[in-house]
Amino acid sequence: MDQLLLDAIGFPVRSGTLSRNAEEPGVHSWSIEIYCEESPPLDYRNWPDDRTEQTLDWLAGARPYLYSQMLPLPVRSPDELVGQTYSFPQSPEDEPADWDRGEGWLFFALYLFEHDLVYPMTVSFTKRQGTKYRVKAAGRYPCNETQLDLRVETWLDWVENPRLT
Repeated sequence: MDQLLLDAIGFPVRSGTLSRNAEEPGVHSWSIEIYCEESPPLDYRNWPDDRTEQTLDWLAGARPYLYSQMLPLPVRSPDELVGQTYSFPQSPEDEPADWDRGEGWLFFALYLFEHDLVYPMTVSFTKRQGTKYRVKAAGRYPCNETQLDLRVETWLDWVENPRLT
């Protein structure tokens, strides 16, 4: 089963999509969206009354949504992504920004109960099966004065933008 991991807590992946945003000359802007279900170990509805509180219990009931909606990947077709790894080492505190924000946004966001940026991030496209693309992503999720390791490996459905054909 595909899952998104925050440290050792796994969230089953429900679905994921890969799409290319509206075409503009010289701009290659992509979207990746990964939707998850609640973590089975954090099913608070089935916790015994005498259960000891754990560090990541605050994630109980969360259905993570990991996304980047303006990712600047320098390819025109999803097939060109296979076998490629992209690193996004930037921090939101990097100023002045060394990229043109008009072309894209180098960050992923993780929505748990509200959204926060995930950085640095590495994304690899490992294979293709029909209209599905296998992706591995890893990064750091800063929260509550600490950082959690974020890892996900899943299939993304290619969603073709009719304006690009």
